[in-house]
Amino acid sequence: MNSLNIDFRDAYLRILVVKDGSVRYSKLVKDFSLTDLKSAKEKFASEIKEAGGKKGKVNIILPSDIVNHKAFQIPAMEFEDAKIFIRRELAKELKGHKFSYGIRRLFSQKKVRVGGQDILTEYVLADDSAKYLDLLKGCGIRPDIMTTSLEGNIHFFNRFRPETDGNEAVLDIGMNLIEIAVFNNGRLLEYDKLSMPSVHDEKSESKDLPAEQTDKIRIYRIIDTLYKFIMASGKDSPEEKLSMLWICGLGSILEGITNSIADGLGINCRLINPFDTEVENGSIFTALKGVSAISKTEQFINLIPEDVLAARTKLLRRALLAASLSFYIILLTGGYAILNRTEKELKIMYEKVKSDQAVRSSKHKTDDTYSTGQDTFAKIVLSNRGIYSIFRDIANMTPPGVILNSIQVEKVHDVTNLKINATIKYSDENFKNAVLSKFLTSLDRSLSLKRTSSPEISIIHSTAKQKEISEISVKATYEVVR
Repeated sequence: MNSLNIDFRDAYLRILVVKDGSVRYSKLVKDFSLTDLKSAKEKFASEIKEAGGKKGKVNIILPSDIVNHKAFQIPAMEFEDAKIFIRRELAKELKGHKFSYGIRRLFSQKKVRVGGQDILTEYVLADDSAKYLDLLKGCGIRPDIMTTSLEGNIHFFNRFRPETDGNEAVLDIGMNLIEIAVFNNGRLLEYDKLSMPSVHDEKSESKDLPAEQTDKIRIYRIIDTLYKFIMASGKDSPEEKLSMLWICGLGSILEGITNSIADGLGINCRLINPFDTEVENGSIFTALKGVSAISKTEQFINLIPEDVLAARTKLLRRALLAASLSFYIILLTGGYAILNRTEKELKIMYEKVKSDQAVRSSKHKTDDTYSTGQDTFAKIVLSNRGIYSIFRDIANMTPPGVILNSIQVEKVHDVTNLKINATIKYSDENFKNAVLSKFLTSLDRSLSLKRTSSPEISIIHSTAKQKEISEISVKATYEVVR
């Protein structure tokens, strides 16, 4: 599947186009920010066009400076309940500001109170993410996933190193931040963002330093920042040392970075290469490569605002409903034209039966007239021994979400017809699982049943304005052929 993946961190623009897992395009664009929005939109549109435009899914990594993170220690509870609990706590802190958030469990080796759990939360204010949604909208892009670099690194690293040699850390080194995530055999133990002073913070004249000297100063400050973190972390659990450091991000392209960190900290250090083929400065795109591989069936943090997701879901529901109903309207009007002859024959048969019944009634013949429903059913079963198994098959073929209101049995000249009346309660889950289509398709494929007429499908609305769909009614007639 194609995907366009964009990373907005560090005042850079990282673009990665992936097709079926293979890289088709990658580019690092310097000096990109939303300070001048008009200029940013023009530059962004130009870069997306050069990358080939929107291709399949679109995945976004938001800038680290607008994504906040916080660890909570809360009572043990189910994941969804924990998410509700955390939302409440964040709402108190943010005092009415709208936000999007997601959570992950931390399998921390620090002491957790009995019956408790550590939860890592990442969240972004709606006002901050709105700027990037507006930028994307200007290019006709609606992101499928809007997330953080941590999510990308988690999904990449757990595929890359499902089994670790003790505790290993991914260091995503940016211009002013080092994002450190500690893993142990697929479990996230710890995550933090370490502020790192810029090379140009102290001396204005340092701006004129040669690039080689600037890089050395940067490496020194990276090592110093990491050393302070490791020393502070070791106070809580000195026995759990890091066995390996994996480097990615913008800092990974500094010459000699891995050897310098390994020598300075005394920990093995390697550069991450997330690609099978050669990609220039590939470690810069590690988080994007991880995001490109995220499946919607997996757990991940999606920071697209809830109201935007709700609007899309509603629009999608309407589109799918319209498509589904259009499909069946086509079937009703033309798809089952081949049955017209059969229907005409049935009508002729029906009229003949009505005539015969009228004659018998006038002669007071009762050989085919039954006094009770039980007698009718008993006689039908007598000549159709397999009727019970057919009812069982119908029950098995009826998917969850479909209510069988009634099954009427009619016997006409040794032909047994079943009139099935069913209702589908309208819900997001039923619609997503396409229960209407599954129900009718399963009946049509039954070896015991043969449709004699097109299904009748009607919609029941729940409000007077008839905007909200409450349920869908389905009526269909089948001949028992076994």
